[in-house]
Amino acid sequence: LVRQYLPKGVDLSIYSRSDLEKIAQSLNTRPRACLGFKTPEEVFCIQSGRLPKMERELIVERIRTGLDDARQLGCKGGRKPKMTESKIEAAKKLLASGVPAKDVSRNLGVCIPTFYRWVPVSAQA
Repeated sequence: LVRQYLPKGVDLSIYSRSDLEKIAQSLNTRPRACLGFKTPEEVFCIQSGRLPKMERELIVERIRTGLDDARQLGCKGGRKPKMTESKIEAAKKLLASGVPAKDVSRNLGVCIPTFYRWVPVSAQA
């Protein structure tokens, strides 16, 4: 295709950069039958727009495979619970002795919502 603009064997150094850029621009904006009568520029934009989606799908697939492998080995994902059974029992005893829930949660090192999630109001009575 370049030969339509420059004869074979021509030294490109005799052409200015702007001349070569004009030739490249005209080649990249010409529709091609092999590309479904789209320009190379359009095909490039379409393909590069699909790359992030394909990359994301690969990442998700790898993560799921890794998690499945870990589960088969007996590993469990997620955070370790802040409240253990011993902390829950201690909290219930402190509440039964009359210590306010705010003080109990502070002593256990958890926030009030976490405390109430593990020791519901109905269990305090």
